[in-house]
Amino acid sequence: MTPFLPLPAAQGVAIATGSALVAEVMFYVGGVILGAAVIARFRRPRVRTGRSFAGKRVAVLGATGSLGAAIAHALKREGAELVSLARDTSRLGDALRDSALQVDITSSD
Repeated sequence: MTPFLPLPAAQGVAIATGSALVAEVMFYVGGVILGAAVIARFRRPRVRTGRSFAGKRVAVLGATGSLGAAIAHALKREGAELVSLARDTSRLGDALRDSALQVDITSSD
């Protein structure tokens, strides 16, 4: 795709928007032709907000980091029995502190 530098901004936006709309229409027309089972493989999975991890035990390594904490909170919201593994349990939030496992791996005791 060529850049829109020589065009005014409004025309560039209009072309980009039109291209996106054409791509969506082609995607859905292809879905009708190929079938729903094929097209479902190319769409993002729907996130279930409920109890999709109910009854499952999940260990989150690095639960004090930003990504690990976000994953731990999402899994807890989905009903997982959570084990938060972290080097510094004092950095865990109150919601995750009850599931923290503090282990010293530097000694053999």
